[in-house]
Amino acid sequence: MTDFNGEKMTETFEPFQKIARLNREVVITEKIDGTNGLIAIGEDGSFLVGSRSRWITPDDDNYGFARWAYEHRDELMQLGPGRHFGEWWGLGIQRNYSQTRKRFSLFNTERWQAERPECCDVVPTIYQGMWTPGCAPNAVKHLRENGSLAAPGFTRPEGIIIWHTAARQLFKVTLEKDEVPKAFAEQEKERCCCMIPDMTPRQRAALALYIKGRTPHYIAQVLRVSERSVTGWLKPVPTRADRIRANIAAMPNVSLFKW
Repeated sequence: MTDFNGEKMTETFEPFQKIARLNREVVITEKIDGTNGLIAIGEDGSFLVGSRSRWITPDDDNYGFARWAYEHRDELMQLGPGRHFGEWWGLGIQRNYSQTRKRFSLFNTERWQAERPECCDVVPTIYQGMWTPGCAPNAVKHLRENGSLAAPGFTRPEGIIIWHTAARQLFKVTLEKDEVPKAFAEQEKERCCCMIPDMTPRQRAALALYIKGRTPHYIAQVLRVSERSVTGWLKPVPTRADRIRANIAAMPNVSLFKW
């Protein structure tokens, strides 16, 4: 390929992306505050488990999701070949939602709403229909007024997820601090945790790993200490945090996040 002057062009042409029409169907579901989970099943019957950013195993887990998945492998194989994403949430994860156990809710409502493995749930649908300027605000209002659909009776739902079918793109709106970037929120949370007094550097390292979703077993292996020691370090963390919340709140440019 040559340009107008006959010189050879080496630049690879990249066409402008296609633009989806906004006025198409959307599906709005409840955004559950847990941790991302992935069940990957191969055409050959292979079975892998992942978090948002890595493959996990029962020995290198994320809030016990891999252990649960392998315990329910026979049921989960009913999902069939493909990558099946969902939220791992409930007891001991983020907001807890007043649950007595952990649960896995699949994201693909169209595929799994009617029939799915017995060990799985599906994220609740708040609205499905043509996009309108008011559909997202109305969905947020519904959660504010009625609480979580995933955990009825829980009054602090996290937000909504909007799936735009034509653009094949996900968007989210949170009920609290929607204007704050998630990366900043995570950095601030770690900063506040590191301010907890009377902790050694190794204990702070354990806490930082725990915030990222690592299990006490994994932390013990990384830090080369006993799992019992790690559990002991983490157990009093909420109590210590409560004692210094007032001090953190008084500091400039620091807002508080519920753990």
